[in-house]
Amino acid sequence: MREHWNTVNQWLSQFGGDGMAALALDADGSCAVGSEGFEVHLHALSNDEELYVRVNLLACPADGQEQLFEHALILNKYQEEMGGRAIGFDADSGDLTLCSNLTVGEHDFEGFEAHLMHSIEIAGRLKQQLEVEAVNQDHGGRAVDTAHRISHQVGLTAEDSDASSRGGASAFQHSQTGPMLSFV
Repeated sequence: MREHWNTVNQWLSQFGGDGMAALALDADGSCAVGSEGFEVHLHALSNDEELYVRVNLLACPADGQEQLFEHALILNKYQEEMGGRAIGFDADSGDLTLCSNLTVGEHDFEGFEAHLMHSIEIAGRLKQQLEVEAVNQDHGGRAVDTAHRISHQVGLTAEDSDASSRGGASAFQHSQTGPMLSFV
């Protein structure tokens, strides 16, 4: 196991609490947790100092995927509002996901937590808009027609993209025993 895996495991252990098993990367460098109603997947490669973060946004409907994918790709162009994150598609689960990464050696626990919190905050806004888009598709709407509207309605601002560096509000609920996460 690489040194950065140990660092990530130390960070994850801080999310454990009474009656909760300690969180840790498995032998493949992966860990899944639930927070704020989202499934958050972490993955670290043994030969890479990056930690990859994936937040499941929503399951793609069987009908209208093309327009939903088009809409997601349009949202990807607003990188400053998304804090460098991007929407992807997980072919294994059929979910749209919010993807990001962070360099382990450049962060401490607070930076790691802020990155996760900000990802979950952005995921909440994107999920709401993507669900609206899925409903609009059922009514004959086009993704291109809503791109400009989405950049404003998602509620993302350039100020939000810096929240992780400023340590914004926590998406993880802290109790007297520590942050509360749940296994997925």
